Amino acid sequence: MIPIVMTSSTDAIGNGLVASLARPGETFTGLTSVTGELGGKLLELLKEIVPRLSRVAIVSSGGPPNVLFMKETEPPAPTLKVKLAKHI
Repeated sequence: MIPIVMTSSTDAIGNGLVASLARPGETFTGLTSVTGELGGKLLELLKEIVPRLSRVAIVSSGGPPNVLFMKETEPPAPTLKVKLAKHI
């Protein structure tokens, strides 16, 4: 087997390069930028740091990675009692 090192991928899972970031499988290893699946976790951490947080604005330049990030950040917002304002 030949190891393959990713230097950056906006959506390694969505692009079918790896099964998951925790266990990429095959011979892949490397880095990835902030992916959509981290959006919800980042929102949770922000709420933990600022418990009275009720609104969050996310400003992005658009593009597939940012759209994916927004898509994955929206579902946990109501559970955390946070309203998202988005500008893409």
